[in-house]
Amino acid sequence: MRQIKFRAWDGEKMVEVAELHLNTKELLVDDEEWLSMRHSPLMQFTGLHDKNDKEIYEGDIVRYHMTRSFGEHYDPLTLGFIGTDWDIDADIIGKVSIWPSNGVMMTKIVTNDPDMFSKQYPVPKRWHVTQDCEVIGNIFENPELMEVQDEKA
Repeated sequence: MRQIKFRAWDGEKMVEVAELHLNTKELLVDDEEWLSMRHSPLMQFTGLHDKNDKEIYEGDIVRYHMTRSFGEHYDPLTLGFIGTDWDIDADIIGKVSIWPSNGVMMTKIVTNDPDMFSKQYPVPKRWHVTQDCEVIGNIFENPELMEVQDEKA
């Protein structure tokens, strides 16, 4: 059974939520301080761990090294392409979101190597979060990680 737990952004740092009071919209953190849910965004633990065994929460920023081959002739037996004409070997970075219909997804994806992608094989809009991902920050403490950066600069 998945462990249900939350963390919150108190405006300065991430804090672990000890109690959650939905009727008063308050959070007990550090077993002594109460925060308003209106001013402290709440993030749920996804139940997943990254490749370094770090817990993955909503709002985390994760990196995934994507390697894929694409071609015109898809082989359903090997679940791959025959005679590939496009290979991708690049990192993608995205924000972790929980989608009730799809599970834990990486969204708002960016890459530092856009030349690896093309109009025909674009940067994905969503990607499933797996244990192969690595947590590299979160949207509150490290928003700059979600900006496209030019490695050639």
